[in-house]
Amino acid sequence: MTVSLAPIALPVAAPAVRPQAGGPAAHAPDSGPSSVLRLGVAAAAPALVYDRPAIAPVAAWERPPQDAISRLLQGSSHAIGARLADTWKGLSGALLGQLAATGEGYSQSLITAADPALPLAQQLAGLQRGAVSVSLQLHTRSGQTIQLSIASNDGTQPGAVRGLQVQVDSSAPLGAAERQALAALSGGVERVLAGLGDGQEPVLDLEELLGADRSLFARLELQVSNPAADKPALRNFALHLSDAESRLALEGASGRLAVRVDGATPLAASAGGQRQAAIARLLEQVDAAAERGHAGAALVGLFKSGLAQLHGVSPADSPATAGKPVQLAATLPARVRELVSGLADFDAEFSGDTVRTNRFGAVSETGHAAYRLSQETELRAGRNEGDASVVQAQRAQLTAHWLKARNEGMLIPEAGNHDIHRVQEDSLRRTTIDAVQGELVSALREDSQAALRVFIRLVEHRETQREETPDNHYRVTQLV
Repeated sequence: MTVSLAPIALPVAAPAVRPQAGGPAAHAPDSGPSSVLRLGVAAAAPALVYDRPAIAPVAAWERPPQDAISRLLQGSSHAIGARLADTWKGLSGALLGQLAATGEGYSQSLITAADPALPLAQQLAGLQRGAVSVSLQLHTRSGQTIQLSIASNDGTQPGAVRGLQVQVDSSAPLGAAERQALAALSGGVERVLAGLGDGQEPVLDLEELLGADRSLFARLELQVSNPAADKPALRNFALHLSDAESRLALEGASGRLAVRVDGATPLAASAGGQRQAAIARLLEQVDAAAERGHAGAALVGLFKSGLAQLHGVSPADSPATAGKPVQLAATLPARVRELVSGLADFDAEFSGDTVRTNRFGAVSETGHAAYRLSQETELRAGRNEGDASVVQAQRAQLTAHWLKARNEGMLIPEAGNHDIHRVQEDSLRRTTIDAVQGELVSALREDSQAALRVFIRLVEHRETQREETPDNHYRVTQLV
């Protein structure tokens, strides 16, 4: 027996009918299918569309990576966006070593994930946008300029490209002695960068670079810039070394500092022990001011480190220190050096916000502190040989304010239940020494200070107590 299967009719819902404007309401059609879908009738299959496979980003190089510095860049690229010290590790030493060993410049760029659809030149330019940059300039006494640059980019800024770019070159061929001196400096530069990029707080490790033989170099400039959008531990750094002066500046999360030390102060102590004792006294002065102003410990530590290291350098034996003041100082009695500070002239300052927490980890105090101190020494020749006078002025200024919660509680400034402290100080020490025919005849020291401490107690934003304590004095001391 043969069975024939007829097509099966399935009902399909009729489309809704909208009422016409102004007419009677429309009704749904009567029961029963209005159209029929027949199984077994083939329908056209939809066309299949396949996405074009994406090309995976690959590393791209400015030049074939067939040398040791390229391999070093490859390893450093894994640390981009993490610790700066890990990104910079070995790069400056390798670049300076390359120039010192071969006398030839070098450049290389690495893009960690290049876009094959964009021109390589455009992407190489993107390595500089928003990059953390290191720049070193060395000026030789023979007139050449050595330039080194390192740029590391995490690619997070608009138009930026993730990768590394390095370069070193000289404006003219270097002599054998200059290349040897350059190689000797490379370790000191490495240590400076390693310290600056170390962890949550930068470290000033200048000792090796300051102690290196720079007799063939007239000037050294080292700069670091970090344009990160957040508040990085290190924002900017600058170091300048020359015969005339040494100076550094640093800006970071803890605040700002700057130190300048004169390289040609004739009455600065040359003996190591005397100089170190003078530096120790200076650091004690900084500690005392920081305590009075509630300055941040991290910023004060950096400031003291920079101050001590720049002051620790022996006075340079260079044309800048061989003028008339030195010749005049040589005619003064030996005791004169004992009556002055023993330090080279300098200017130094720091400023930064402060935050302190209580034993529970809550913020209990916030404020701001700024401190500046300086020294200036003047030698004047008299009418006759052996007649001279020395005037040395040392000045210190402290400005600070902070809000503090009471009873070790949490500080909530909006509530207006806290104490306000303000400190302002300005002190001056002036030492005047006179010598006649090589003999010490008078030595006078004047100490003056104008200081004011203010305490205010707030209760629900109302001032319920106010105390102002001035501390002004003037004192004269005969030193001989």
